[in-house]
Amino acid sequence: MKAYASQKEMVDSVRETIEKNSDPRTGFLPSRTPIHQLPGPFSILSKSCGELSGRYHGEGLDCRPWLDEFFGHPMVECEKSVKELDRLTQEALMTQLSLLCHAYRWQGMPTSPLNYQIKSIQLPSGLESLWTQVARLLGIPRVGIFYTMISNNWRLIGKPSGSLYDPEEITDEKIDLIHSWLHPPEHEELRTFVVTALAIESRGQAVLQQIQRVFQAIIRENNQEVTFGLLLLESHLLRILSTFNNQIRKMRIRPASFLRFVQPTMIWLLDHGEGPLEGASGPQSCTVQAIDSFLGVPRDSALGSTILKSRKYMLPHHRALLQELDRASSLLPKYVESSKDYRLRQTYNRCVQSMISWRTSHQKRGAVYIKGDPEDKVANYTSTGLVIEKQTDQVQAYEKIMDQHIEETKRKVVEDLWKGRERSFDYLFRYLSEDAREELRGKLGKKNYHKKQVIIRKGERFPGLYMIHTGKVAVGNFGEADELKIIAELPLGEIFGEMSLVENSPASTDVVAIEETVLEHLSITDLYELISDHPSIEGSIYISLAQILSHRLRAADDLLIRAPTSFSYP
Repeated sequence: MKAYASQKEMVDSVRETIEKNSDPRTGFLPSRTPIHQLPGPFSILSKSCGELSGRYHGEGLDCRPWLDEFFGHPMVECEKSVKELDRLTQEALMTQLSLLCHAYRWQGMPTSPLNYQIKSIQLPSGLESLWTQVARLLGIPRVGIFYTMISNNWRLIGKPSGSLYDPEEITDEKIDLIHSWLHPPEHEELRTFVVTALAIESRGQAVLQQIQRVFQAIIRENNQEVTFGLLLLESHLLRILSTFNNQIRKMRIRPASFLRFVQPTMIWLLDHGEGPLEGASGPQSCTVQAIDSFLGVPRDSALGSTILKSRKYMLPHHRALLQELDRASSLLPKYVESSKDYRLRQTYNRCVQSMISWRTSHQKRGAVYIKGDPEDKVANYTSTGLVIEKQTDQVQAYEKIMDQHIEETKRKVVEDLWKGRERSFDYLFRYLSEDAREELRGKLGKKNYHKKQVIIRKGERFPGLYMIHTGKVAVGNFGEADELKIIAELPLGEIFGEMSLVENSPASTDVVAIEETVLEHLSITDLYELISDHPSIEGSIYISLAQILSHRLRAADDLLIRAPTSFSYP
């Protein structure tokens, strides 16, 4: 593997590779909406795909005699003109050939148990020869893959084929299949599966954009921009996870339907002389692999190795892009690990945690579908990825394989430098430099309060910031006869006094010690002197205070539903 002369050379190489090997609008998806109808002599393939479900989906159906009749002889005219087709049409041709050949392989849906045992098959000569030629032209194995059977087999309702589109348009309401091999209601389950995979892949362009943004910020050593880029990446990861969890559910796709009708047709697992070819599968998603490479997630486990091997089923320019990201996969983790910037480390960890959540969801949903429906058992089925062998307990084997990949993802979580120090002013002002925090420590004082002693009176101005070192305090309002109506109790380590500081206004509540209490105190004067001496830290201080207020707001619902309690103040 070629070594980079510098980080800048690495980042420039990644940028150039992304620009060369992905679409600037659609990422890993087709640059325009896929072609529906093939031209001229190729139109027989489009017509056959349109009739496929009627010949293929139903008890006792056998599509082989029908396909033998139409394609049992060489398609000479098509073979002569295939190189003259533009790229979008070549990809549509590969999609339609893959659908017909996979249907021939499985014969009908539901298929005969014998079809799960076959190792090779003689395809109609017209399909086999043309399929081989187009596969070589596109630089992919001669088999249906994620790109041809999912990424290139959809239509955007209301738009003609070959149109420009926005990946944000790929939603459950706007997408249908161009060519389906199933009738309703199973067609809708197939459509849901395909739309889910498409929606995940539609994040590819945005993910690549954030990868470039973060890499450029690393070269400039701009922690704030790196953090912001990771925050945006996290939002895309959460959207991917939400899409998957909302769509892949038993109420949307029944396990028996998936195992009996949806999954088998995407699988191939026949040998053309170089070992069995897999067929279309989730590990062939370029977007997920790009995220893993960017975050530096290892792929040493059995599933990790399978994911890397799945790249041979990707388009050549997509493979090249992912290989380049692999070469740069240490850049971000090393930068984060060498930084003491709390927000940067925290945001990177959240991205890694999102990938852990993604894999955990896959593990749980996958186990449900492998197990199937006890009331509608599917006796014969196989799986993609060459991961799940025929074992006594396939669910247990699958979960073990997923556990290994989840664990290697967890290894990328960087150490929390603040672990064990959460209850301190240091932690509150963790966004400051170490020098600024050291100066702040020198300004802290401790105050002792006995039980029921008032710490802050409502209306008092500029009491400063307090942290509970030992003991407990109550926040509330004094009524008649000095009775305190308690709004909330603040436990060990809690910060208070921040609202009057941020608002520059009198305290809005009374605060009282409800047991022997020791507080750390930072006066408003000392805090302002620190800001005056170091103006650049003001923003970091107010970010810290804003987080306290945010936590207060999140807890507001709990405070509202708790009935006020009281004790008499002597």
